[in-house]
Amino acid sequence: ALPIYTSSNATRFFFDDFYAGPLDTDSVVVESAALHAIVFNEIYFEPASSAVLPYAEFVEWFNRSDDTIDMSGWTLTDGSTVGRLPARSLLLPGQYAIGCDEDDASLFESFGMVIPLNSMPSLNNDVGDHLELKDATGRLIDQLDFSDLSYHDTSKKNGGWTIERRSEEHTSEL
Repeated sequence: ALPIYTSSNATRFFFDDFYAGPLDTDSVVVESAALHAIVFNEIYFEPASSAVLPYAEFVEWFNRSDDTIDMSGWTLTDGSTVGRLPARSLLLPGQYAIGCDEDDASLFESFGMVIPLNSMPSLNNDVGDHLELKDATGRLIDQLDFSDLSYHDTSKKNGGWTIERRSEEHTSEL
């Protein structure tokens, strides 16, 4: 049964320590991730003007961990060029992000989260390349080898297609 209050008790209620506003949640941000916590998920290394995608190279990362990971100061390198991720590059658990040259960032904003690099390594077409994602301390987080053979379809050899990791476990296979 509901309690019954008389009019003489109507002013004897008080509230204390309440909050009205956006939900305030506790979140842990990890600054150094484990190997393969963030993985290369997709890559666009041979843009074509006839493609639906913007005419600019990109990589896509996936956070496969249960933690929010701060990728600030992380690097993407192909061995000759090193691109650095900016401050406040947070990737939530299960979130994808596109990494591209900062000059091309606006081209990809309609596709989701974009993390612009100060210098995007040039992704070698036909012969392929070896990419490494390293945390701010220089520790390897993920790596990826790719070439035209990664398409597994010679009709796509002229570009305009992305390649994705095939494995749900996000192993190195494309």
